[in-house]
Amino acid sequence: EKVTGKSWAELFRARVADPCDMPHTFYGRTPGTTQPATLKETTRNPMLAGGAYSTLHDYAHFLQMLADHGVYNGKRVLSEKAVREMEKDQTGDQPLLRASNDRLGRKSHYGIGEWIDVETPQGRTIQVSSPGAWGFRPWLNLDRNLYGIIMVQRKVGGPIMNATYDPWKLIDLVHEAVDARPGGKTDPAAANKGRRRP
Repeated sequence: EKVTGKSWAELFRARVADPCDMPHTFYGRTPGTTQPATLKETTRNPMLAGGAYSTLHDYAHFLQMLADHGVYNGKRVLSEKAVREMEKDQTGDQPLLRASNDRLGRKSHYGIGEWIDVETPQGRTIQVSSPGAWGFRPWLNLDRNLYGIIMVQRKVGGPIMNATYDPWKLIDLVHEAVDARPGGKTDPAAANKGRRRP
């Protein structure tokens, strides 16, 4: 905002939302509030974590862009280098002090704007996610070239997300179903062929 003279909403719309065809996504919650601002496009100082509103279709477009290394519908949104940097462990040996119970139990690392869910012993990232506080749980599996979103409606003050369902189990079930279908990871006929993202 200081450099460009534009608001966060204007910058997000011009640089991310419009290029990724996300007309229903905006930052509307400000610190200390639980309701979106009335004038959503003029909200100043929005909460960057837990302050956005979106739809499944909009969010899928964003994940498509990340899966395609920063390109959406043939248009470059982020550099490939930026996407790769987001997927790298930025925390190293630093201890994880605060996170959801399921995350703490996995001793997850963090990239830029996304958690590293699964990585090889050599440190190569296999899967990332960025669970939201209010119901969205997107993930991107790089080895499978697959992404998905779990969306749960949650009331403010209600049970925490992971007390309602086990997201890791649901994601594993999705992977198993995709892998087992014709052309999937466990299909011998598809072993040496490229696979399309579902």
